[in-house]
Amino acid sequence: MKTFPTKDTELTDVESISNRIKSIDRQVDKLENIESRTMDGFDARHNKIKKLNARKDSLWKAKAIILRSERIK
Repeated sequence: MKTFPTKDTELTDVESISNRIKSIDRQVDKLENIESRTMDGFDARHNKIKKLNARKDSLWKAKAIILRSERIK
């Protein structure tokens, strides 16, 4: 039986969100170090990086909301 990774929206604690952000950072670093031979390759890589950065931004927002709610308690 294959298990699927948890969706970003299902992450509910600061530690798991931080781990996902670190994972995305590693993926972006790998993509940034690849040299594209064609313009299509460059565009595809650039689009992947944009999507990963958008995911990271939403995770940072979720992390901030959790941290603020914990501070209020």
